Amino acid sequence: MVPDDYIAASTKAMSSAEVRQFEAMVRGIYKAMARICVAPGWARYPEFGSGRVPARLKKRGNQS
Repeated sequence: MVPDDYIAASTKAMSSAEVRQFEAMVRGIYKAMARICVAPGWARYPEFGSGRVPARLKKRGNQS
């Protein structure tokens, strides 16, 4: 089974005729699909705009 959200995400920039054609092609090729979800254990957002640049990156920037 091909998930409907796969078709929806793949066809955002297509006309309705192209969507029907694409969907028929995909469903003909792939009889089954698996959805894989990855959930990170942690995440960090680097705040370089606030002046907090890691020391290792400061050293790289000074090399010429």
